[in-house]
Amino acid sequence: PDAAEIRTGPAGPTHAILRYRVRAGERILVKTALSSVSEEGAAANLAAELSGWAFEATRRAADALWNAEIGRVAVTGGTEWQRQNLYTALYHAFLAPNLWNDVDGRYRGRDGAIHTAPMRPRVGAAAASGRASGPLRRHDVYTVFSLWDTFRTAHPMFALLAPQRAADMAETLLRQYEQAGRLPVWELAANETNTMIGFHAAPVLLDAAARGVATFDPDLALRAMIDAANHDGFGQPTFNRQGYLSADDEPESTSKTLEYAYDNWTVAEMARRLGRDSLARVFDRRALGYRNVFDASTGFMRPRRNGGWLADFDPFDISNHYTEANAWQYSFFVPHDVLGWRAALGGPDALEARLDSLFDAPTETRGRAQPDVTGLIGQYAHGNEPSHTFAYLYAATNAPHKTQRLVRTVLDSLYAPTPGGLPGNEDCGQMSAWFVMSALGVYPATPGTDRYVLTAPLFPSARVDVGGGRVLRIETRGSGRYVRSVSIDGRTLDALTLVHADLVRGGRLVFDLSETPVRWGRIPDALTTRVDDADFVAAPLVTEGARSFEAGTRIAVEARTPGSVVWATLDGTAPVPGRSMRMTAPVEIDATTTLRAVAVLPGGATSGETRATFVRRPNAFAVTLADAPAAAYATGGGRALTDGITGTANWRAGDWLGFWGPDLDATIDLGAARPVRSVSARVLQDVRPWIVFPRAMTVEISLDGAVWTSAMRATHDRPVAMTAPEVLTLGGPLAAPVEARFVRVRGLNYGTLPAWHPGAGYEAYVFVDEITVE
Repeated sequence: PDAAEIRTGPAGPTHAILRYRVRAGERILVKTALSSVSEEGAAANLAAELSGWAFEATRRAADALWNAEIGRVAVTGGTEWQRQNLYTALYHAFLAPNLWNDVDGRYRGRDGAIHTAPMRPRVGAAAASGRASGPLRRHDVYTVFSLWDTFRTAHPMFALLAPQRAADMAETLLRQYEQAGRLPVWELAANETNTMIGFHAAPVLLDAAARGVATFDPDLALRAMIDAANHDGFGQPTFNRQGYLSADDEPESTSKTLEYAYDNWTVAEMARRLGRDSLARVFDRRALGYRNVFDASTGFMRPRRNGGWLADFDPFDISNHYTEANAWQYSFFVPHDVLGWRAALGGPDALEARLDSLFDAPTETRGRAQPDVTGLIGQYAHGNEPSHTFAYLYAATNAPHKTQRLVRTVLDSLYAPTPGGLPGNEDCGQMSAWFVMSALGVYPATPGTDRYVLTAPLFPSARVDVGGGRVLRIETRGSGRYVRSVSIDGRTLDALTLVHADLVRGGRLVFDLSETPVRWGRIPDALTTRVDDADFVAAPLVTEGARSFEAGTRIAVEARTPGSVVWATLDGTAPVPGRSMRMTAPVEIDATTTLRAVAVLPGGATSGETRATFVRRPNAFAVTLADAPAAAYATGGGRALTDGITGTANWRAGDWLGFWGPDLDATIDLGAARPVRSVSARVLQDVRPWIVFPRAMTVEISLDGAVWTSAMRATHDRPVAMTAPEVLTLGGPLAAPVEARFVRVRGLNYGTLPAWHPGAGYEAYVFVDEITVE
């Protein structure tokens, strides 16, 4: 080059700038290679994978490689638009996870050390027989596991279309467990990001075993899954102890409860595969924890708070109680206990009616702005992953034709082969994997089983390479989006499901289609998920009791499992069935009280524990706000600032008042003139979500509410930085006691977020709770 410049940051060189002088018609060719191991590893990768400088030959080789990948599915018929959608989706779905090891098998592990991928059996004919065997090969190691997204469809898709890749990905998850002591949650370049919720490496491992592509040691897999289920963070110990998470315990508590329940079911199923039935029962009970947040009176999975239901519940509200969603978009996520949940709703017709209400609901949402809630059909949000199985749930009702109608509607209207052609984030291939499997007419509605729900294929004919030299041919007869009948290798089916072995042995799967709905097909109970609930007891529910009260309140607790009895304590000690107080009627209290309660069946089966705290207010002050808090952070209004309940660093629990734009401006009426000795306010900073300490707090006092005198100005020296949430108390004793009836507290908003912040230019929030006047 004519000039070269290497720029360096705090951690070393960041990039190089090369400047070349070229003449008309000249070209510069550049080729690169990557390695997580060393520069020598990158050079070896380059020599092995791109040794020459022939640009057109390289392009043709890349075309051939990609054609071989997406050519695993060859369709005929359909429109050009539909074919472009399919092959675009296949291309997207195969982009991630990414190959991580060098050509010699070496890679940088989760522990930062250099490892060599071990030898494992090759997946071939084994995929059809339910086990992996055959000649050994060095397995490929992968990175970029967006597991909250991809466990749903992408990984089951790999098991069908690329079984060797599916096996290698599962092996990679276990290598990461051995190196880091924990299965990945959302891994990126051998780093754990802890993004999203759940422990969804577990269903990927179970799915690989169920579909017969696992080459891993099953005992190691079970140990890794148990460790993931017993992780000591993200609310999991609380979920395991009480069977659910409440808003008091964790942000996104309802979503976490539902996804932890499903993930624990995958542990139970893996244990059952290995003959460890007693262990499986432990995790079965956890898997039924979703029932602790199921509110039969509304039909929704509803947040719990202080032992009871969250008040002022709105299923259209996008809030901190759900992950990128509202109650509509999570209340149907029970893939592991479809029959049990269906029974709780009232049976197949009741499930159908609930699904109808989902797809027919208004598309408007309320509460927090959430850009992921897109691709709406009613409140079904196809643009985000939690909704992806919902259309297929009609297969468990008496109206499976509604699955066929809705799936075709999504295929036809929410995808396009254009730059903006997806209804939401691709999320490492999940959005496109849904299209691929739905277009083929076979969808893995419950990852971790070997089953597929059938729907009308998009194309008249598809030739699917399922590995080991076997080919599955999917054909349609007639036209339309509704299924009249299905046969496989000449055998007529009456069930809406097939198992993995039916597909990967190859053969002909034929759908007879109709333009109008046909009452065909059913899911036999044996092919539908159900968790044995014989010894499950739901956690008790607090039905009465003010969380904050002045003179007294009445506490009532009810058992939610028929035949169970509630045993409770009011002194904060653990309840002991048969020795503690049996809650058969409401109890009056007049002091701050901590309730702990369990429900017990006659045979001794015991629920998780419900906890609640009822706080006697330290005062009877009235509070007036000059400006309303932001709607999503307005819990309790101004009265919440002096109710005796103090917010924690878990601000998503809803105990803080948040003001976006205006200052905090609160006037506290003491009820009568009295000496004021001290005024303080607890404020919060969590800069990533735009919450910044106020620049200062001012205090004014007045006897009549008209004439005000400055009493204090409190400041701080905390920097604005992306650190862990921090709570700070501003204010304190006045210089001398002052007689006053009214106290005005103002928290001066930080203003616009700094230039380095992702929200630069927008106003910061002021969060406050609580204000103390002595």
